[in-house]
Amino acid sequence: MNILSRELRAGRKTFFFWSLGLFFLVFAGMAKYTGVAADEASFNALLAQFPRVVLAVLGITGVDVEAPGGYYAVLAFYAVICASIYGVSLGANAVNRR
Repeated sequence: MNILSRELRAGRKTFFFWSLGLFFLVFAGMAKYTGVAADEASFNALLAQFPRVVLAVLGITGVDVEAPGGYYAVLAFYAVICASIYGVSLGANAVNRR
């Protein structure tokens, strides 16, 4: 238990900044949803130009991006990627400390 509390205290500042960054990522993305919802036809035309493989890599293949839930699902996909990068960073820093 002492190791856990020590690691939580050591990474408190970085956790705060990563959480703030993820919150800003999702908030700014949902604020941009109004632009997507206002002009769905041009957004669909833009997505139709991309190859299916690129859409799969971006995480947009099976999601209705015009709906608020689908748009949030794509943002959550990117937030999970950022959170996993932070987790790898935490693990690497914990192993490298003496």
